[in-house]
Amino acid sequence: MFVLRWHIMLLGHEINKKRKGLTQCSKHNSTQKLSKPKLETIPRCKRPSKFTIDPFVELSSSKFIETYGLRKESVKNLIEELKAYIPNPRRSDGIQIHTKVLIALSFYVSGLYQKNLGENVLHHTSQKTVSRSVTQVTDALNCLQSKHIKWPDVVTERDCIKARFNEKFGLPGVVGCVDSMHVAIIKPHVQEEKYHNKEGYHSLNVMIISDADLNILCVDPSNPGSLDDSAAWNNHLLCPLMNQIVESGEEAYLLGDSEYQLSKVLLTPVANCTEGSSEHHYNLKHMTAHNSVKTCINILKARFRCLLSGHPLHYDPVAAGKIVTACCILHNIAVATDTPLPDQSLNDLKSDILLQQMEETLIKPDISWKEIVGRDSMDQDFLENQSQDSSDQRYDVQPQQARHRLWENSE
Repeated sequence: MFVLRWHIMLLGHEINKKRKGLTQCSKHNSTQKLSKPKLETIPRCKRPSKFTIDPFVELSSSKFIETYGLRKESVKNLIEELKAYIPNPRRSDGIQIHTKVLIALSFYVSGLYQKNLGENVLHHTSQKTVSRSVTQVTDALNCLQSKHIKWPDVVTERDCIKARFNEKFGLPGVVGCVDSMHVAIIKPHVQEEKYHNKEGYHSLNVMIISDADLNILCVDPSNPGSLDDSAAWNNHLLCPLMNQIVESGEEAYLLGDSEYQLSKVLLTPVANCTEGSSEHHYNLKHMTAHNSVKTCINILKARFRCLLSGHPLHYDPVAAGKIVTACCILHNIAVATDTPLPDQSLNDLKSDILLQQMEETLIKPDISWKEIVGRDSMDQDFLENQSQDSSDQRYDVQPQQARHRLWENSE
């Protein structure tokens, strides 16, 4: 009996040892399962470009101009110029600078809403990305204003411009033509009544001075829509500068239409003149030469449809003014490279602008700026209506003498 009990105790002891061994083994295995395995760090892949196609390769030259307003080589040069002024992407998968420039150019040319522009097959970007790109590229282009929009400060530069006006229109001493255009904007939150123009919508009254070859010499988009053209000129820094030039003894004039007040530096048409007289002859040449700035404004609006009255800019007046300046810079680049206007741009211009003296040039689908600027005749009925609508005012003797000298020299 004692021996049996002893064997039972030994058997139970062996069983307990095996149980302890199994418990320790299970604890060890569970500890290994709970510990996180060490994995190798996988580098983050860079997101592909937003463009599904390369516009420089896939688009034809005409389609590229229709989409971005400039030639391919001009856009490549522009991207290199703007790199110093556009911030680099903050993330490794951010929008590249060349993509931002193309998005902004497409916005200027099309005038589409930012959401519709982002959904374009060329872009595939969000509305926020389009807005950020337009803002950055617009600010960068404004940094290049002094390079691409140059007022002739040197006498030799003014002499070259005078020679072109005299060669094309037979008017000596003219350094530029001045006119204004209204760019529609949304209702501003501050001083809304100042931007409500006489046509019944909110706008900027943009003053533009151009030479005989449609280059923009000066642009001022800071004037509200309620300000008249003459006041916009009188408030500009060039007004006293031109007076100083004339007072120094140099023969230098600007040409303006009947919306401006006659002065010794700004010459306007003579109202109610007799047909066949020297004044009438002066009016013919004056109106033909001044038509160059009107043509310049029409081409500017046709190329960059965001400036058309049917596409109000959804920006505050300051930001809208920067967009206008950016479009003027791009216009001078297009003029320098003889970039043609697409058919669609001409169609949009005809539906937006009603100028009788431009009608025969707008029907030409492949018109370029050189063809337009070579026009040296104008509608006689338009001239007579313009003279009848305006009324002569009593001006100082000195401006009248300056205008009289100009029509005598033009004969």
